[in-house]
Amino acid sequence: MVVSHNDEVVHLTVVLSRGKMLKNIEGIPPNLQTLYYIGDDGIMLEDILERSKYLSVLKVDCWDVTHLPNAVGNMKHLRHLDMSQTRIAALPDSITKLYNLMTLKVSRLKEIPKKFSNLINLRHLEFSTIFSGRPSYLIPGIGQLANLRTLPYFVVSQDKGCQLEELEHLRNLRGELKIFGLENVSSFESAAKAKLSEKSSIQSLTLSWDDTNEDCDDNNINSVMEGLQPHPDLKSLAINGFKGSRFPSWMVAKDHLMVLLRNLVHLRLEKLGKCEQVPSLGDLPCLESLDMVSLHNVKRIGAEFYGLLTHLDINARSSASCSSSTSSREVKPVTLFPKLRRFGLRNMKRLEEWSDAMVPSDSSSSIKVFPSLRYLEIEGLPKLAFLPDMENLTSLEVLRIERCGSFACIRNLNSLISLEFLYLDDCPALLGASLDMKNPQSLRALRISGCDKLNPSLSNNLEKFTSLERLKIVSNDPGSWPIMVLHHLANLRSLELGGFSDILDLDHFPWPHSITNLVSLEFLRLRGWPKITSLPDQIQHLSTLRTLEIRDFEGLEVLPEWMGSLRNLRELLIGVLF
Repeated sequence: MVVSHNDEVVHLTVVLSRGKMLKNIEGIPPNLQTLYYIGDDGIMLEDILERSKYLSVLKVDCWDVTHLPNAVGNMKHLRHLDMSQTRIAALPDSITKLYNLMTLKVSRLKEIPKKFSNLINLRHLEFSTIFSGRPSYLIPGIGQLANLRTLPYFVVSQDKGCQLEELEHLRNLRGELKIFGLENVSSFESAAKAKLSEKSSIQSLTLSWDDTNEDCDDNNINSVMEGLQPHPDLKSLAINGFKGSRFPSWMVAKDHLMVLLRNLVHLRLEKLGKCEQVPSLGDLPCLESLDMVSLHNVKRIGAEFYGLLTHLDINARSSASCSSSTSSREVKPVTLFPKLRRFGLRNMKRLEEWSDAMVPSDSSSSIKVFPSLRYLEIEGLPKLAFLPDMENLTSLEVLRIERCGSFACIRNLNSLISLEFLYLDDCPALLGASLDMKNPQSLRALRISGCDKLNPSLSNNLEKFTSLERLKIVSNDPGSWPIMVLHHLANLRSLELGGFSDILDLDHFPWPHSITNLVSLEFLRLRGWPKITSLPDQIQHLSTLRTLEIRDFEGLEVLPEWMGSLRNLRELLIGVLF
């Protein structure tokens, strides 16, 4: 390819150059405006930039590029610079001369030039973050970039130019903003200077405190949270590491009539070590996703969580106001968490009680709770014994309960007529959970591990789950496994059976006499114990099997001759499971 100076070339893509393609180009087009450099070494990049003073768009996609040439500072017309697909860790000081730069995309950055605030026309600062948790560097003086619209995160520090008030003049911020280092904010006034409540275009906000200053003044940190009030149009809020003892007023009902965050769709509360109660959230009309993680000081979830008292108060006022004219008028039913689809409750080590939303006996109101809930995850609640009644969770599709050592009962589990995935792991006290489902055909995946007291109920009902595609049963008592009904599961594609006990007297792996109906099984994993010396012979008839895993069969010395009859077998894994 030959490109001469006379050609009106303004857009150029260089692919895997290594200098070879450029040898066939008679110089660099003098009016080049757009350069997309895709290579694996970046050798010619500096040479190109030195001769491309009129570039307005530069994108480099080359992981071997580790620094940006100083020549970039001479490209006065540059408006869009994308270095996100490189390993550049530091930007040259010359970049601060690009007064017309509007978009900067970077990834593995570890430091910012001192005069970065000179980029007064910058609108979009995007980081393809590869870290987890708090970023490692600050952006001093970012408050001078008044035109900035995209800022993925801001780290608060006590250093000059890094205080929270830097956000005050960034009135055009939109999209997602994560604020780290809030332990460095000392008062309500300092927090309020950020004017988050006036930033209507921010859709997602994360407020994060570091794990230091455990003995900070409670009143002070509570007042800081009050000053961080977001705009009512906020869609997503995450609070991480807050060390105050109470939630701010902007998260609870106002005058028994409304809540501020009425447009909130996603909420995550994590590592709030001092809060003893959960906030009232049931009356958030748009909330679809809720995660509460590591609220270690919460012992009880009661009526305050549902916001029920607020609704009943409103209904009582309404009923009183119209009682004289329409004494027979019906009170509308109360719907709590009307749009919530996903709810996760994890690592709440002190939680002992989670009560139902109960209507007082003197109220004529009726209630509906979680009418739209699709996914419920309960994990790491060692003291919780019971869940609220599940009778009305007719939309629930996924139920996951794990590592709840005191968990004893799931009321009306069989009423979950839409349930497709049921996972019960490491709940040794779980006994009261009827698997006699009203709609057993809805279940597609079932996993029961470390819940030995459920085995009788499972044995009596497993054959009804005719749509089951994945089944996992791990128990210390293989003698009570419901294996004799496996032949009813014609749609089963994945099966895992096993136990970890090393004191069993059985020298064979329990297996049904007939498995001719397992015509869809593709994956089989068996977990054995030391005394087993052979595999079940019936496995040879699983003609559709593609993967077979044999774990902890320590007494097995030779594979059976029939193993070669599994003609569709692609993977055979033999080992010890740790």
